[in-house]
Amino acid sequence: MISHELADRVFTPKRREILQTLNEADVSSQRELARLLDRDPGAVQRDLTELINADLVAVVEDGRSKQPVLAHDTIIAEPLAAPAVLGTDASYTVENEP
Repeated sequence: MISHELADRVFTPKRREILQTLNEADVSSQRELARLLDRDPGAVQRDLTELINADLVAVVEDGRSKQPVLAHDTIIAEPLAAPAVLGTDASYTVENEP
């Protein structure tokens, strides 16, 4: 789980596009990823660095090639407000199963 502050900083539209592409395509290198996204390789590298630092992307090194891969199958962002913050009028019902 990542904090909502980290999610706000890391999940830019371009970085979301990187994550989506890594989820859908078997990308063999950072250069190939840049080609698929039709973006400058340096800009993609900077975005990948942020995603790696946030532990959302990992890099598999094979010789000189660096293959970006998703670090996790699922990404969960922390909720913006805990139930206690919602106020005293919030109620929850738990029903017993038969």
